[in-house]
Amino acid sequence: MASQHDLLVRVAKMYYELDMTQNHIAQDLGLSRVKVTRMLARARELGIVTISIHGDARPYEDLEAALVQKFGLKAARVVPALGPGQAARENVARETASFLAIALAEGAAVAIGASQTVAMVPAFAAESFPRGVSFVPGSGGYAGADRSLNPDHVAQAFADRTNGQSFALAAPLVGVDAEVASVLAGTDATNEVLRRAREAHVFISGIGTRFGGSAWDRAALAPEINDVELAELARRGAMSDISGRFFDTDGRAVAGAFDQRIIGLTLEEIRQIPQRIVATEGADRAEPLAAAVSAGLFNVVVIDRENAAALLFQ
Repeated sequence: MASQHDLLVRVAKMYYELDMTQNHIAQDLGLSRVKVTRMLARARELGIVTISIHGDARPYEDLEAALVQKFGLKAARVVPALGPGQAARENVARETASFLAIALAEGAAVAIGASQTVAMVPAFAAESFPRGVSFVPGSGGYAGADRSLNPDHVAQAFADRTNGQSFALAAPLVGVDAEVASVLAGTDATNEVLRRAREAHVFISGIGTRFGGSAWDRAALAPEINDVELAELARRGAMSDISGRFFDTDGRAVAGAFDQRIIGLTLEEIRQIPQRIVATEGADRAEPLAAAVSAGLFNVVVIDRENAAALLFQ
């Protein structure tokens, strides 16, 4: 009896070398078509099948050029829209890693924002990254199940994958109150890390879902905000956030009690970093993305086609 590996090889050869359809393969091998589809995907995951495309043309280069022209961006990368979920995030994360590999200079410093998508980027980074790159958290992080989103965790993952250097920020993203946040942010260790983040050449982050929108309750930040702060944010016109820093529909910072509890770069400090990359996907990011990009909070976008179209036709 053929091993599972041998069967994967056989299916791959029938599909890629013999140009058999998935239906024909399923009939020949007594499998379902769904099983054949999954086996072909597994063959690629295991490296049994590798695909090389020779040429510099990008599938959505017209959209990318239009985004650069409309918003005065430094660069734009657009990937297929796969809908919500893990696959869509991975697609954006993979493209972000590819962009960083060519955009970073040797010895560059990269500040990391809190983001589910950005947390996936290191998995697609490689030792071919420029040498001597340092990765610095741009804010504190979450406790519990969301620790993988923490910028210092992501910074360490980047450094491990690329033979770079990372720094840790031993502080939460949100202090229990403004006084505690001020004390934690004022320590020598935190000050030094955030100084490095302010002086970074590149900032990379995701962007929050629309404040109060249908996806807001699932946001990692939502449980951190009390009812009084929620009311204040709504009253002041909060649209979304970048690493806990809320902005309105014009991209202006939303001050208030919650902002005083954040430990991390301010929006104005982020704006001073030369290259500011947003990596995000999904329809619930369209309005926040439009506000942030229009206001110049980001000057590089790595987004899905759905968001690219929304930006161009807003």
